[in-house]
Amino acid sequence: MRGDTLLPLNMLRDVAPELYALQQAKYKGREGIQHRRIPELDCAWADCVQSSTVHPEGIRDAILKTGHPWPKAGRRFLVIDPARAKFNERNTVIYLAADTGPTTDFVTPKPDVVSYDPALLAKHTHVKTGTLDYLCEMRAANQRPLLFVGIPHVLHRGPISLEHTTEILV
Repeated sequence: MRGDTLLPLNMLRDVAPELYALQQAKYKGREGIQHRRIPELDCAWADCVQSSTVHPEGIRDAILKTGHPWPKAGRRFLVIDPARAKFNERNTVIYLAADTGPTTDFVTPKPDVVSYDPALLAKHTHVKTGTLDYLCEMRAANQRPLLFVGIPHVLHRGPISLEHTTEILV
């Protein structure tokens, strides 16, 4: 990490091409997701900073519960304060992640994207059964799972100052 701002992938490409290349590696086999349109924000997924509605501890617990390893030293996460970051219905949406498996359709806009609503965030703070099933399937296949499959996402169009985040180790 460098600087004092979280940048969407498309902005990172122009500002720090070497960091962009590192992030691109995470999308291997799923490159098309970056171009998926978010009609509600009139932009692409890669124009948004993406975060989770589930606290990292909940994700870690699901990973461990399904038999996957978690680093003994933990992983660094940033927790975004939505009020300080000024999330609202014009710049932020919630992707409810109704599908709990990897997808290959990166063209069709997701039907389960809803306007940002803090009350709705509170209803999506736990790992879903479908995500646990996915994690179990990946464990049975002896494959490393994607960390956020089936986890609702908050998609914020534009950058977010690190002043609006807290770093935690989970």
